[in-house]
Amino acid sequence: MFINYITLMLINLVAGLFLLAGYVYFGLNRTNQKRWVPGFGMTGAIALVTGLHMIFTWPVTGSYNIAYGETTVLFGILFLGTAIALAQGWDLLTVAIYGFFAGLAAIVIGVRIINLGLTKSPLLSGIGFILTGLGGVFAAPTLYFQSIRT
Repeated sequence: MFINYITLMLINLVAGLFLLAGYVYFGLNRTNQKRWVPGFGMTGAIALVTGLHMIFTWPVTGSYNIAYGETTVLFGILFLGTAIALAQGWDLLTVAIYGFFAGLAAIVIGVRIINLGLTKSPLLSGIGFILTGLGGVFAAPTLYFQSIRT
């Protein structure tokens, strides 16, 4: 019987993206930033642990370990960095800059998944990577234009 934890990784990703959207819309300009720390920390910890395990043990056949494992590590460290920055009251600009480059990597991987037909549904998988990557690319402009809620 073959068991992997990609489902856990994807559910964690969705939870993290909803948390991020909630933070950008409801919490970015608020004074109490520490209320967001547990959510970002939990999401980041799960992503970092599962991503690191995937890139070191290769539990899935083929190149999926690279595509899912390495981007999950980037996602996890971004969310842990966000949690630490919010807990300490630090500025999020450097986290957003890192997110820009992680987002570029996710976009490139998404395009390659579509081009090479790497999954059973390459268009859906690729679009997921691309949209998630766009979130990282637009993190820094979102911080810069905080007054514009859109």
